[in-house]
Amino acid sequence: MKKAALVLAVIMSCLCFTACDVLGGGNKKRDGEIYVTIAEAGIGVKWLETLALDYEEETGVVVNIYADPNLDSSIVQNMSIQKNLDDLYMTWNTYDWVKWSAQGKVAEITDIFEEEDDNGECLEERMLDEVRSHGIWDEKRYIAPFMYPPMGFVYNADILSSLGYDSFPDTWDSLITLCGDINKAKLTKNGKLVKPFSWGGVTRDLFPLYKSLWGMADPDEFYAFFLQNDTLGPKRELYVNDSMEKALDAIMKLLDAKNGVSANSVEGATGMNNIDAQTAFLNGYSLFCFTGSWFEGEMSSLITDRTFNFEFAPVPKLSGVTETYVLRNVPGEYFMIPSASANVDEAKEFLKFMFREDNLIKIHDHLQTPLAYDYDTTKVKLTDWGRSVINGSTGTSLIAASDAPFYRAGALSGWFRATDPFQTMLQGTVTNIRNDILVPNFERYQRDWANLISSAL
Repeated sequence: MKKAALVLAVIMSCLCFTACDVLGGGNKKRDGEIYVTIAEAGIGVKWLETLALDYEEETGVVVNIYADPNLDSSIVQNMSIQKNLDDLYMTWNTYDWVKWSAQGKVAEITDIFEEEDDNGECLEERMLDEVRSHGIWDEKRYIAPFMYPPMGFVYNADILSSLGYDSFPDTWDSLITLCGDINKAKLTKNGKLVKPFSWGGVTRDLFPLYKSLWGMADPDEFYAFFLQNDTLGPKRELYVNDSMEKALDAIMKLLDAKNGVSANSVEGATGMNNIDAQTAFLNGYSLFCFTGSWFEGEMSSLITDRTFNFEFAPVPKLSGVTETYVLRNVPGEYFMIPSASANVDEAKEFLKFMFREDNLIKIHDHLQTPLAYDYDTTKVKLTDWGRSVINGSTGTSLIAASDAPFYRAGALSGWFRATDPFQTMLQGTVTNIRNDILVPNFERYQRDWANLISSAL
């Protein structure tokens, strides 16, 4: 099993590139070269650099790669003015691609996804059913989904074993019991009490956990929310219901908070981002942390062969739920070719190369996270973490998204508009979840509805 060592937080300074006219192709035609910019995220760029070298060796075409930490904002500006655009992007601008596609600013890639390979198969058919609709506008494909990562808990298997547990809890009630057991054990690390869990308040880490619980409590209600299409206003039953109440109640029990202090959280969790929370976990200050299958890749610089074993586990089942549900981070990162690129055809060829089965296997080797296509996963060289991800994500998948116009307009993210429920829980002021959280949230959606759906009409 990969191990994680006690690590100290290291402040790294880096040069942040945001202007592709300085670094990239900038809409310029350069024979034998293409320019690719990706969001500087947890998965890094090594996997893509490896593919780029393979592509150059096979075709002679040089692939120049840039990682932009501010791509989510810089690409919006560059797509707006149609300048300084590279040939291919990997970004996560969930709600922008439809608008860009409708405006003719994104190159259609239907042709390469429907092109049959030597086995008579095409990429469109090999794409997983759950993600196929993402990227389709006006019955044409404009973006290429990339990963299919499960979300759940990473946990310290050594501490868990020392507490007498053979495996991570598979029910929410037993998870709460585990929290009590670790608090009673009063384990310490560097003079600090080891707490049950770490999470990033700044990055809203509890929100996808909430969606996991909401979805398993009632999948039909869950999916109905993301399929809303009533122009007259939101329906109360989709915002105030038992499944949402059960999910919020479960998180309130996990926080176990009074006066701003959670009995089960590491100190300072509300001011942490996801990297801070995962670092606290790797430093041994928490037993588990909510994350996704990208954890090992995202935290690779802090992971060594020492100290503790870590594994992936799905979110434990709520009372009355009999099967395992796994929230997938979909839609997530995707690939897109600007129509203003001077090298559209070359960028398409590189996309085809990247999504070839042998290269999907290589990408999975690097990232240890499932991809959004059908390929022979038995050929993937799994790490112990990667193996636990596969084993822990065999349940029913939950997708908190749809191809409905209101969702694509950004109106249906599911976030609470009236108040942050988790901050309210921490203050210990929630006495009735429906009245204190759900009803005010619904009323706020009612007031904002016309503005929220306006771009979809």
